[in-house]
Amino acid sequence: MSHNHLYINGCSFTKGHRLPEEDTWPFLLQKELNLSQKYKNNSQNGNSLSTIAKKSIIDLTNHSKNTLAVIGLTWPTRYSLLIDDYFYNLGPAFYEKNNTKKIGYNNLVRMDDNQFTYEEWLSHQSKFDLENGNNIINSFTKFVRDSIRYDNKFIRNQHFDSLLELVLMESFFKSNNIDYIFIEFMSSMGLSKYNEDYEFLFNINKDNLLPISLNVKRMIESHPSKEQCIEIKDEIIKKIKKLYPKYLKSNQLNLF
Repeated sequence: MSHNHLYINGCSFTKGHRLPEEDTWPFLLQKELNLSQKYKNNSQNGNSLSTIAKKSIIDLTNHSKNTLAVIGLTWPTRYSLLIDDYFYNLGPAFYEKNNTKKIGYNNLVRMDDNQFTYEEWLSHQSKFDLENGNNIINSFTKFVRDSIRYDNKFIRNQHFDSLLELVLMESFFKSNNIDYIFIEFMSSMGLSKYNEDYEFLFNINKDNLLPISLNVKRMIESHPSKEQCIEIKDEIIKKIKKLYPKYLKSNQLNLF
């Protein structure tokens, strides 16, 4: 018996910023696991943890048996808004003071189980719902700026919300018997670097957490390089061996 489906989600550290798909760690992972026909990678540049969590749950609601989910976590500074049929991902560039940044192709993710294509974006640009979306975003970014100004525990509360999203995913995976690994790149959520009092409210299972630190000098535009993606893939394989030894004698996964 073996994992017969592989599901991936995350931000640009997972999608592969400026890398060809065949050089990204998700592609290398599915290739080594021999799951090319049963593999889905719904990662997206700029994804917020909220979008990652909600999309993963939507995508895996009717999952196949023996699914392994590998989720790249991201930074708490990103927000997600569900407008019409799309998750809008908003990073700090949207709520910095006097910023007028508009939504772009990489900021939107479809709510359903389909990928958001560039062709769909070209059509979406001219629709009235995008105008409505920008109005909502402008109101939301004002709210975030006011929170930064007046909430004395704004940064702590960002982390608190992100941990809730993590618990949401973890609970879903456990209740649906989905094997999972969370990858924390560069201490993005502070889970492997320090412990705050509010973390203990959630009792997060850190056995399934894989911290990944990268040499910034070897990165490409602050993202994993081709060579580092190979290293990330190898670390994930080691984690699979440790967490799921029942698959060690699998005929399908002869890498063990």
